[in-house]
Amino acid sequence: MFGGSCAQQKVLSNAYSLQTIKDKYDTGSEVPYGRNFNFTEQNNGWQTGIRVFGQDMFISNRGNNNSFDSDSVFLHKLKIVNSNGTYDQRLTISSGNANFTSIDGFDLANGTNLLICGFHSNSIKSATLATPYDLSSTFTITGTKTITTGMRGCSWGNGGNKYFVVYHDQLRQFTTSTPYEVASGDTEGTSKTLSLTAASDISFSDDGLTVWISEHDGNLHQFTLSSAWDTTTIGSQITVDTATFYGNEGSSPARSSSATGTTQWICGMYWNDDGTKLYVNSLWGMTDTSEVVGSPAPTNVIGEGGSRTNTFAVIEYSVG
Repeated sequence: MFGGSCAQQKVLSNAYSLQTIKDKYDTGSEVPYGRNFNFTEQNNGWQTGIRVFGQDMFISNRGNNNSFDSDSVFLHKLKIVNSNGTYDQRLTISSGNANFTSIDGFDLANGTNLLICGFHSNSIKSATLATPYDLSSTFTITGTKTITTGMRGCSWGNGGNKYFVVYHDQLRQFTTSTPYEVASGDTEGTSKTLSLTAASDISFSDDGLTVWISEHDGNLHQFTLSSAWDTTTIGSQITVDTATFYGNEGSSPARSSSATGTTQWICGMYWNDDGTKLYVNSLWGMTDTSEVVGSPAPTNVIGEGGSRTNTFAVIEYSVG
């Protein structure tokens, strides 16, 4: 799933290490970067999943049909180092909720194989891009499976022969008949109940022996598997609490002034190609701008409660 070469990964021994992130950021010894996406002016204020490839971020939206979000589900591509917060490419995954009432997570393997999990709906879908990493190329849905409502995160695994979903404290695994294609008859392996309450995203190392899971409350988790791609064999765990770098529902410009929730609503996390940087986003872009380096654009957004300081869509943590 990750694109870094073996040579790159050997340069930094702590690549893909949540322990390093924990050591650096739990102690406050370093301030992370804010990576901007002007989500509130793109008609899609509720951001969900994230994947990072090369110099590009891919970010999905909920499609929740409210004051800040259209009823269409999009996937956006933009540069990690972004000066004005606007996207470079936009793919319409679902127009007017035609295929999804909303989504909370996605995965993209080999640049072409998409996995998309519904949140309000109960389905997960596979799809393809005609040209790798090109959101302007032909998008085709290739399969659907009914699983459950409330799915938050999803991931391909084992060369597309498996896929995984997380929600609440549940981690479930399925086996495909055709690699990278979801089908109604896909068999489910043994599910795993985790010591989590609000799992929101999932991704794996290339060898299938490490899995990373984020939670809405700001906790990021790294688990070790004793058997590749078999999530029932989850063992040791590292947890990083990143909540201090985020605001909460009541502080978001993409929420009304009556919203007073205190959850950070972290919804996506993903390593860059060589495992030197970790990217985390929140549902309403609720970054505490005083806790990160950089300047969002625009600096203020007119929300339902009036003008509020804008926030970054993504925070970048570094193991270097």
